[in-house]
Amino acid sequence: MAVAELLVMPPAGPAVRVLAAVALVVAGCAAAGAVARRLGQPPVIGEIAAGILLGPSVLGAVWPAGERWLFGADLMAGLSLLAQLGAILFVFLAGAELRPAAIRAEGRLTLAVSQAAFAVPLGVGVLLALPAHATLAPAGVGTAPFALFLGVAMTITAVPVLARILMDTGMCGNRVAVVAMTCATTGDALCWVVLAAVPALLAGAAVRAAATTVVLTLAVVAAVLFALVQPGLRRMSADGGRYGVPVVLAGLLLTAAVTEWAGAHAIVGAFLFGVAFPGDSPLGHRVRGAVEGLLFPLLLPLFFVHSGLRTDLGGLTSPELWLWCAVILLVAVGVKSATVWLTARLAGADRSTAAQLGVLLNCRGMTELVVLSIGLELGVIHGTTYTIFVIMALVSTAMTAPLLRRIRGTDVPPYTWEDHHDQNDAAGVADRRAFRG
Repeated sequence: MAVAELLVMPPAGPAVRVLAAVALVVAGCAAAGAVARRLGQPPVIGEIAAGILLGPSVLGAVWPAGERWLFGADLMAGLSLLAQLGAILFVFLAGAELRPAAIRAEGRLTLAVSQAAFAVPLGVGVLLALPAHATLAPAGVGTAPFALFLGVAMTITAVPVLARILMDTGMCGNRVAVVAMTCATTGDALCWVVLAAVPALLAGAAVRAAATTVVLTLAVVAAVLFALVQPGLRRMSADGGRYGVPVVLAGLLLTAAVTEWAGAHAIVGAFLFGVAFPGDSPLGHRVRGAVEGLLFPLLLPLFFVHSGLRTDLGGLTSPELWLWCAVILLVAVGVKSATVWLTARLAGADRSTAAQLGVLLNCRGMTELVVLSIGLELGVIHGTTYTIFVIMALVSTAMTAPLLRRIRGTDVPPYTWEDHHDQNDAAGVADRRAFRG
């Protein structure tokens, strides 16, 4: 009899099991993040890996009873809601990183690279979906929504992870960092808009009708956000913003609910609210500090594990599936790197700058997991396809920091979310002093 079969979990109510599961998730992700940091990777790599370890690929394989006790089907609804809340807050922060002034400062290079880094991988992903549809799409899912989703999954960049890597390597504030962050945020904004059309296509709407629904919904939401909400938030910041944090969080969740109700995903609304939010204001720093204090140590680990529970490496049971995994990885990394490098060179960048941009914009990280989770919830992909793209996200993200250090010849140790939180607190204090002065 296997040792795992002797480890029988005691009977317990849902509350006890949820609390035990959350404690294990938080501790496991923190430990895995520390290991990744020692290996020269951003902590998010270890956190994603911890999520996979606690899922069916490892824990479920060696101790099925333990996995069922901790993450049984009767508990998944609650964990799923917490994970979705973490994703909404995460994408909101990503949207708040968008800086229009940075786009204007590096106009030519940024415009060229951001357009190419979005359009070419999206187009290649759509074309790749045509032969992949028979194997990687669930039964009953049409080619159009699957192709559109695959294109977005091949295109997206992980803005917060990218920001971590830029800080790790001491690049924050230089020209390459500004261009990379601006291209990543603008490209991701376009990806969320495209992704918003997928639910309508899955519901059987014609392409024109789906596009019309998405455009009108986003136009109305954006108009309200930028015409009414953004000025109000700026005035609130100027007046001291005593109730700023709860007002911002309420507005964020309401916007996410509206876009979810209208047929686009809640994540799209969260990103739009983040773009409209004055993230560079004193209020922005207070909100970011409050959100990150809960997001990074608690909600994101729950999201990683929730993603890991749906990642089953044992599901890749045939050479054909592993071949598709290799093809998707090579195409995703190769097409985006080559496109960014060539476009940057044509726009006048030197070889080193072009190479750094090509590496940085290949970082997919957690944002890819958010997109994949949406696809799984919508039913546009199945578990096997989800696992293939999780592998692609892990490998492409793990490549980023070592390749960047090799190109730049630097070796700055990665930092933790606590360092990031402390830096934001310091920045917020400085901004408030300047604002009052």
